[in-house]
Amino acid sequence: MDDDPDFRKIARAALEEACLDVIAACDMPSAQAVLERVAVECLACVLVDYGLQGRDGIELVEWLNEHYPARRPA
Repeated sequence: MDDDPDFRKIARAALEEACLDVIAACDMPSAQAVLERVAVECLACVLVDYGLQGRDGIELVEWLNEHYPARRPA
């Protein structure tokens, strides 16, 4: 998640060049909406911008931890 469209484009291109599937969002509400529609347990990484307008990436990480707590192997 990043609010800078140029950075999102560059990050997406670099990650896709590394053969990774990329889901991008420009703000916290759109990131939450996307994450609610995908199989979060299949995600390898969530790259989050710390300095967003109005909200920060830490809030998204806290939301992820609350809604999708880590599961430890048995």
